[in-house]
Amino acid sequence: MKYLLSILILFSLSSCAQKDTCINPEAKQNALGKRLPVAISYTMPSVWQRTNNTSPMKFEERIIDPISQAKMKVFYFEGMRDKNEANIQRWTKQFQEEGRTLISQQILDINKIAIVEFIMSGTYIDKAQPMNPNSEVTLRTGSTMKAYIVETQTGTWFFKAVAPSNVINIQASNFDNFVKSIKENN
Repeated sequence: MKYLLSILILFSLSSCAQKDTCINPEAKQNALGKRLPVAISYTMPSVWQRTNNTSPMKFEERIIDPISQAKMKVFYFEGMRDKNEANIQRWTKQFQEEGRTLISQQILDINKIAIVEFIMSGTYIDKAQPMNPNSEVTLRTGSTMKAYIVETQTGTWFFKAVAPSNVINIQASNFDNFVKSIKENN
């Protein structure tokens, strides 16, 4: 599916008739002052099992721990840009204020791409329907969220895992390998 999206984006770049309607590869800079990539590719660790994605909002999801059933969820929103801070604020509110700890909020420079890393731990407020304010809630103590945001010229990618903190720690090298695999798709 990701390759199909990349092909469609590359096709649209090569078939533009008017410059105003085309994606301009030099148009916007990322937080590091570098050109935004047109499209990205990435490689998930082979031990993270692909699931049957039932949500039209999710690009894909992988089980990162079979015992806790913790997942890495991938979202892509075409046309969305400049919403990093709003998403980080929303993710912060997904943890109870008392006892939450911001572990990392930084911009990584990986393969010349600015990748926002966000890591928070505490008691996660797990909603059955995340966008429904009246949704059933389960409080998950001792949880960590590890998330990444990648802006491209065509939209924004969100990679987000919430799991027991020990699972995030055990999977540290898999997260590192994953984030280092993100690159501009040529």
